[in-house]
Amino acid sequence: MFEGDVLMAYGLTSLLVAYLVGRSDRVVRNVVVVVGSTYVALLLAVTALLVATPDASGEPAPVDPAATASRPAQALRLRRFDRGPLELLMHRLYAR
Repeated sequence: MFEGDVLMAYGLTSLLVAYLVGRSDRVVRNVVVVVGSTYVALLLAVTALLVATPDASGEPAPVDPAATASRPAQALRLRRFDRGPLELLMHRLYAR
């Protein structure tokens, strides 16, 4: 799954670069400004959303060590830890 995401990102990036290779400096500069501004705006929006939403869990529940000592339980915990930023954001928004 991860490899497909990376390859798709490389493919889309290569299409943008192939378009920009033969263009003038003015077009390249405008595209860089638009893409950079969009990226910064998206990061600021996600950061503001994470700061504005209160943490749904509050105080963590005590965990019995025997319940998490098995290999499947550890794999499940590791899988939860290995979430991407978008998955964490969606989990925080819809965990209520």
